[in-house]
Amino acid sequence: MNISKVALCFGAVAVLGSAHATFIDFDNFAAGTIITNQYAGVTFSSNAGSDNGTLAFSTANTLSNILCTYTSGQLDCVHDTILDFASPVNNLTFWAIEPNTALNAANFGIYQNGVFTGTFGMLGLGGGGNKFVNLSGFANITKLHITIDANEAGSQGGIGWDSFRFDAVPEPASFTAFLFGGIALLGRKSRKA
Repeated sequence: MNISKVALCFGAVAVLGSAHATFIDFDNFAAGTIITNQYAGVTFSSNAGSDNGTLAFSTANTLSNILCTYTSGQLDCVHDTILDFASPVNNLTFWAIEPNTALNAANFGIYQNGVFTGTFGMLGLGGGGNKFVNLSGFANITKLHITIDANEAGSQGGIGWDSFRFDAVPEPASFTAFLFGGIALLGRKSRKA
């Protein structure tokens, strides 16, 4: 069997089996747009009676729109934001916009492969500014449930979210089928030679 053909096959498998990066910044919608399933691979939702929508807001880390919650059509930025991913994701990061309390500002409920695996809190900044949230230590996230803590909701006016980045995890069945198909083709070619 020719070594270069094997290397080419495994190179193709590595490229096709790699993750697909997604970036969501909400800037392609007008302010006040309710966000649900406009982005491929993820659905945004909130508590019953609330929605996630865009808010025009510019800071150092965000240029135009951020995501905030609305209740009965009124902006409030204090209700839950829930992301349901169509397939597991890795390397999830995003920005918390204006987590101003010095105490716990938000809680992140993480679901991996459809199973709740834990919640952790995010301390606020104790003043103005934005905070980078890095969940890349969690693999195969299928759901993220963000809850604004009472410390933030009561006195600080809530938190917005922006610049979600994540990599969709390749489907194992597709990857395996491609791998075995490539090996079978190599075997067939080597028999003809």
